Amino acid sequence: MESVAKYVSGAILLLGVILGWVLVRTTALVLGSFGPAADPILFAGIQASGVIGAGLAIGLVVYAMQNERWYRGATEVAVELAKVTWPDKPDTLRSTRVVIVFSVIVSLFLAFFDLIWKAITDTILSGGA
Repeated sequence: MESVAKYVSGAILLLGVILGWVLVRTTALVLGSFGPAADPILFAGIQASGVIGAGLAIGLVVYAMQNERWYRGATEVAVELAKVTWPDKPDTLRSTRVVIVFSVIVSLFLAFFDLIWKAITDTILSGGA
């Protein structure tokens, strides 16, 4: 369990960075909808939306790291994922080929029946002539 703790912490931090980027953009969009004066430049070219979005992201990351249920749940997921036997490259390529061939066969089958159904429908709608 301890061996995956660093990966869980890293994943939470990475998600925090992504969440921070999204929150900064979203906050800028929301504040910008009220006009340019609603998102002032605070210092060194940093706008209020950047501070608010980054603050929210940092707060959520700290909450996720400190919340026992969230952190334990994420760690348990990581432990279970470590037990998974992942397929090797030849198995993955073989499975991918099977899926592609099956998809093509089903597509051709459906296209064939679509053409037949169209011909029947056109015959009925044209009055049999």
